[in-house]
Amino acid sequence: MKMMPIGYISAVRGEANDNGRRAPITLRIMTTLDRQEILILFVSFLIGSVAGWWSRTHWGDGRIAVIATLIGTVVGYLIIVTVLRAASHPVG
Repeated sequence: MKMMPIGYISAVRGEANDNGRRAPITLRIMTTLDRQEILILFVSFLIGSVAGWWSRTHWGDGRIAVIATLIGTVVGYLIIVTVLRAASHPVG
């Protein structure tokens, strides 16, 4: 699978310049996500969104809808990852 770079992390210390001072340390952030991980996150977000929409239509409270969306997203992610691992599919 092709990896998509979306950032990186490393600490780089600058070289000394003419007057002996060093450039500041810079941090760079790097993570790579493959298509499977992006698809898992997207589908879990859809599951969470449906849970939030359903709770909003039944209870009408915005806070409950936000909480249901967050819980639905996490539960959806855990279900997807558990099913993939049970099927012996490698999941990061």
